[in-house]
Amino acid sequence: MKKFSLIALLVLSAIVLVGCTADDALGRFERSASSTIQTTTDLDQSSSLDINEQEVNAIESSSSYLLSSVTLELTVQEKIEYARSLYTSIALLHANNIILHEGNKADFATLKTSIQAFRDLGATLSEEDKALIISEREAVVASRTAVIETKGDIRMLLIELQGKFNLENIDLIIENFEEIQAILTIRNTHLLLVQEKLSAVQLIVDTYLV
Repeated sequence: MKKFSLIALLVLSAIVLVGCTADDALGRFERSASSTIQTTTDLDQSSSLDINEQEVNAIESSSSYLLSSVTLELTVQEKIEYARSLYTSIALLHANNIILHEGNKADFATLKTSIQAFRDLGATLSEEDKALIISEREAVVASRTAVIETKGDIRMLLIELQGKFNLENIDLIIENFEEIQAILTIRNTHLLLVQEKLSAVQLIVDTYLV
């Protein structure tokens, strides 16, 4: 009797272990996606754009400082227009990133619900799907690592520009705006990747819920 009970316990443990192993890829993806969503939230809170269009538009009339008609291959007016175009690009990127982030949060909430339903069914991932999910997670983690390295950079660049939206500092404005644009582009690429990976894993999980 004891021998039978021991065998039954071992079989049950093996079944549970297999289920946990198959589900581990989903669990790891879920945790990584959660960390990534939180990272983006933290970045948004530390990178709000404390500049407005009026400040940028005021550059031309803010100073009587005279520059050479051609400096670094751009005329004064061309520099002013370039700074304004950079500001427009930055504002659009920032707004688009916020929209993407909100969409990713909603998609992740849906995925979490689906993963719980998957677990409730006692479903098991195929080896192929497990490998795909592991690959998707690795891509998210790598992208998140690159984005974390930009944390605080936009804030520092904006602090450097405080009180300097005038013609004397047009080169600094352009330089910092270009850096901000590059950082926001990195984050935009990251958000699009997260969107893609959330969708890919959602499609995999959905095949087990039909």
